[in-house]
Formats: sequence, C-alpha cells, structure tokens
Amino acid sequence: MICSSLATVRATLIERHGWLRTAGLLALLAATICAVGWHRLSPHSLTSKANRYVSLSPAITETLVALGVDSQLVGVSDYCHYPPPIQAIHHVGSGYTPRYEAIVALAPTLVFVESVNAVSTEPLSRIVRVEPMPWLTLQDVIQSTRRLGRLKGLVQKSEQLANAYESRLQPRVTPESPRVLLVMAHLPGEFHEVVFIRRNSIHGRVLEAAGAQNAIGEDVHGAPRLSLEQIIQRDPDAIVILQSALQVTLNDLLQTQ
Repeated sequence: MICSSLATVRATLIERHGWLRTAGLLALLAATICAVGWHRLSPHSLTSKANRYVSLSPAITETLVALGVDSQLVGVSDYCHYPPPIQAIHHVGSGYTPRYEAIVALAPTLVFVESVNAVSTEPLSRIVRVEPMPWLTLQDVIQSTRRLGRLKGLVQKSEQLANAYESRLQPRVTPESPRVLLVMAHLPGEFHEVVFIRRNSIHGRVLEAAGAQNAIGEDVHGAPRLSLEQIIQRDPDAIVILQSALQVTLNDLLQTQ
C-alpha cells in the first residue's frame, strides 16, 4: 500500500514559523499515508498449496493483506513490518538484495517486486515467476492495485481500494499552505545531504493531500538529493524527517552509547 516503508513513522518537525499547525498536519499525513484500513491477518496459519506468494516490497505486501490474501504469503522483504503479524513470516532480503536460496526454498508460485527492482531480481526470474509492479506515482499505485485484483480474482475489492486512494489523496493545497520539505532520516553524524520526497511521487501526493505544499515545487526525475546549502536556499517553512521503526531503534541505541 502507500505506507511502503513509512508504515511505522516517527516524524520530527523543525518549525520555522509558529503558525504551522504541526499536530494537525502530521496526524493527517500519517492517516493519509495509511489511508485505507487493511484487514486483520487471517487467524489460521495454513498457507494455500495452490498459491504461495513472496513480496519483496512493503507496499505490495500491505496491499495483498488489504485484499485478504495474507494466508498465501510465505515470504516478505526485510523491510516488511506492518501489519505487525507480518513479522512472523519469513523475511528473505529486499528487492535490491533478494536472498535467492531463501526464496527458492519457500517454493513460491509468484514473487512480487516493484518495477524499480526488475533488474536486480532478473536472475530470480529465471527460477521462479517474478511479477514487477510500478509503484512510484499515485497512478502507478492505483493501476498496480487493480492489477493485483485481476491477478487474484478480487477485482471488486481492488477497485474499492483504488477508488479510495483516488478520493482520499486529492490535493488540498492553497496559496497559504506551508512549504514543507519531507525528507528521509539520516544516520547520526552523516547529515551532509538529504534524500527528499519528490512532488511527483506517491508520498509527495500524500503531502499535498495533507494540505501542505512540497518545498521542492518542480517534478524531479533524477536522484532526489539536496545538499545543506540547497536546503537553505529553498528556505522551507518546515522540515519533516521520516524515520522507520528500525531507524528509531538504531538512533536511540547510538545515542545511549
């Protein structure tokens, strides 16, 4: 789903202007990122012998859970932590670094990856069926969600999910909206440049749906990186730093040493 690796998010807001309604923005941002509630994982642990799926994308994993096929998941990526019961499933690397032996040992009938990982998973596709899914923009997410529904014979449910994305992720930006720079967390002591969230990405659309302008107002198609000097030049009203639960644990550990 659109949560992707941001399913468990810790946001640290650096305010430049007191008028920014921090709580409201972050609450709406988090709620919109996880816009559609997923079903609880099935109480039984038996996996269908007919369909055994491996997902190497947190976004695709959460979408499969939302479609109700969680009982057919036998393997997920190392970055799949949500919903919590997913953590009990075999973790088999990532789209960039799949653990081939672990995946093959699970005898999957289908492996789902994001299209950006099609090259890194090409050797795997010689052994098992690999299904790349575009998952960068809102339209990518909507179309891939519908495609998952067709693959699983769950067209109606996937259509409801896709329509929910379209309706809930409408931009709510006004000329008075704060200019927010949304960036990924960095390791302590390595704050030399930042990876920012592009306006033309699904997460950039989430930011606009939360009522904020992206401080990077133009579409970016290359590497989304900014130096500290470029951040100062952009002069955003606020910076929101997104951290996964794993990063929070690591940072807390390093700070206690």
